Amino acid sequence: VLIKFKMGRVKFSSVNKFKGKRRRSKKVVIQVSKSDLKHTDLPEAGGSSEGDQSRPCPTTSKRAKKFEVFGVNLQPDATKTESNGDEDDFIFVQKSTMKTMLSLLACPKCNNAGTLAYDHTNEGSNGLCVKSSLFCKQCEELVFNDYLCSRVGGSNSLTVPFELNLRAVMAFRGIGCGHSAIKEWCGIMNMPATFSKDSYYGGSNKLFNASGATVDTVMKKSVEHIFESYESVGVVPDEAGVLDIGVSFDGSWHKRGHSSHNGIAVAIDLLTGLPLDFEVLSNFCHKCNLSPAEDDPDYNEWQEQHKSDCLKNYEGSANAMEVECAKRIWSRSVEKHSLRYTTMLSDGDSKSFDAVSKSNNYGPEHPINKEECVNHVSKRMGTALNNLLASSRAQGESLSGRGKLTKEKILKIQNYY
Repeated sequence: VLIKFKMGRVKFSSVNKFKGKRRRSKKVVIQVSKSDLKHTDLPEAGGSSEGDQSRPCPTTSKRAKKFEVFGVNLQPDATKTESNGDEDDFIFVQKSTMKTMLSLLACPKCNNAGTLAYDHTNEGSNGLCVKSSLFCKQCEELVFNDYLCSRVGGSNSLTVPFELNLRAVMAFRGIGCGHSAIKEWCGIMNMPATFSKDSYYGGSNKLFNASGATVDTVMKKSVEHIFESYESVGVVPDEAGVLDIGVSFDGSWHKRGHSSHNGIAVAIDLLTGLPLDFEVLSNFCHKCNLSPAEDDPDYNEWQEQHKSDCLKNYEGSANAMEVECAKRIWSRSVEKHSLRYTTMLSDGDSKSFDAVSKSNNYGPEHPINKEECVNHVSKRMGTALNNLLASSRAQGESLSGRGKLTKEKILKIQNYY
């Protein structure tokens, strides 16, 4: 793909080799004809340029290292293989085993051994955190009566959730499940406690706010690294401090077809491969679907309270979500990052490009150029040739065979094209 910039010319070339039916791709080689630099002089995404080894650079291949809620890092440590007993981990304990273990201890009040009785009840429980009690049968003293887990950050505030509940919400959201899945799991595991809807959605909102802060941090570091990378290849901002760059843009949906209620689109820098911006659209809100009728006297009050929590931020079809995402991302690029996305690399669909071109966010002096993705072109070439083979067989003609159009030759044609 040849990307043309107003201030220079950057060439992205990819070398693909085929062995049998398996394609092997080498890493992308970037050459800058303006400054006559070699590709080894360019900073890598996730690395730092020479002479600036102290600055940490963002990477898109790993999750953010720090994901904090109330100042506590909830991100799992991927390097941790086993616990040495000192970490504040969460473990499963069977009730009968807990009773047996505690019955062997001496009462701290009367010092009599074997008199402690353990029990827990659903009353006062909070999600997965059960309220337990330890009672001495000899002196009849209540030794312990509290939750078996702590709140996030060790806080004593009742508004701060328990860390176990927050991690449970994070875990089930991470595998694509929700409140009903947690309830079913608790039932299968024969656990006495379960989640209420208020606890689940409260935890979801706290995780949403924390993830938003993490995303802002990652985006900020990405933009800093992008400015440094373009400067190292001789591309500098204009007098207003705005930099013209090329981005790769594409969208996706929650499910296939044109019936999905949720869609997302992402813009990624071409030179560094770092994320710049994204937009999530939804034309459906479950709470709105359960709202009171419009003629209900409580409807106006409910609507006023629900405005801040409503998930519906788009009116239209799923097919047009990608176009709307592109318009929103391009409209805020200068204000948000001091960047102009003057080149769009995308698939064969030109609706998004037409939309941002007509929006004219950067003015007539900064037109937006469109480049086609080589991988999409190659894929369509292969699809067309395979369909040709199938149609010829159906008509009694054979284009395949020795010296003709074989699968191996189709792969070669894709590569040459």
